[in-house]
Amino acid sequence: SYQDQGFSWLKPHIRNGLFSYRAGWLMYTPVMGFALLGFITLFRQQRPLFWATFLFSLLFIYIAFAWDIWWYGGSLGQRSMVQAYAVLAVPLASFVAWAGRRSWTAYLFAAFCLFFAYANLWWTHQAHRGGLFASEQMNRPYFQRIFLRNEAPEDVSKLLDTDELFEGERKNIKLLKEENFESDTSAYQCPLPPIEGQHSLCLDGERQYSLPVEVPLSPADGQWVRAEATFRCQYKEWNFWQMTQFIVRFVNGEEVVKERAIRVYRFLDSGETKRLYIDSEFPEQPFDKVMVFCWNADGGKPMVVDKVRVEVFEE
Repeated sequence: SYQDQGFSWLKPHIRNGLFSYRAGWLMYTPVMGFALLGFITLFRQQRPLFWATFLFSLLFIYIAFAWDIWWYGGSLGQRSMVQAYAVLAVPLASFVAWAGRRSWTAYLFAAFCLFFAYANLWWTHQAHRGGLFASEQMNRPYFQRIFLRNEAPEDVSKLLDTDELFEGERKNIKLLKEENFESDTSAYQCPLPPIEGQHSLCLDGERQYSLPVEVPLSPADGQWVRAEATFRCQYKEWNFWQMTQFIVRFVNGEEVVKERAIRVYRFLDSGETKRLYIDSEFPEQPFDKVMVFCWNADGGKPMVVDKVRVEVFEE
């Protein structure tokens, strides 16, 4: 199932495997950090036992995270590390024994354990029923917005695709361009009716890209770009790799300076029509144009798009 993937022995993914928001072991199972700290106390207390467990754990972590699919599919945290827990229980027990020698360290350790246990239960709930955990898609902005919350605004899901989410009051709004595709006289057949008027843009397996809505733009024109459009689908696409993307691209000449996108199907159910938008802050690098377009991400499900608007605004 992993096709051509293999091991990167010279560049193992240890940092990502341990600390990544995507599936980092210590990010989603922080209590095992005590097991790693326990190697210090085990070295002082039981040196022969230390060397056996430490070398095993070091080799295990190296091999596990040398694998190019270091997140091991759609798991919550690092399922690859579970097989090492029997050995890691030894340094963990050593740390527990050390923490129990003084009352203040015992209480502090207990408080951390209770918090970590609650966090793990919360993650488990979100992975199975709560819906906030997004397997294989987690990142820092989204993680920080949803951690230990039981619900989040729908727009927060945009952070799974972009690191920008404007939530303040928009000022000095200027409409740059609007496209309703009524002048599109192509005979392209679409299984879905137009959203409004006689024509709408239609994407499917054969027509993957929309023609971009291009607008001349300079840093003096504002601070943010907002692209809006109305979308309609026939059937929901569940594979996030094939979800239609709504893209904003800043360009300087022929060079792409910055690009941000959201996956439209995150917000659409089968047969639903919905207006969506994406905000992107002006880049620091020079640019002279902004392009707004859609890509069907090599998917085959039809998607209808209409009433594309491009605006600039300030904070």
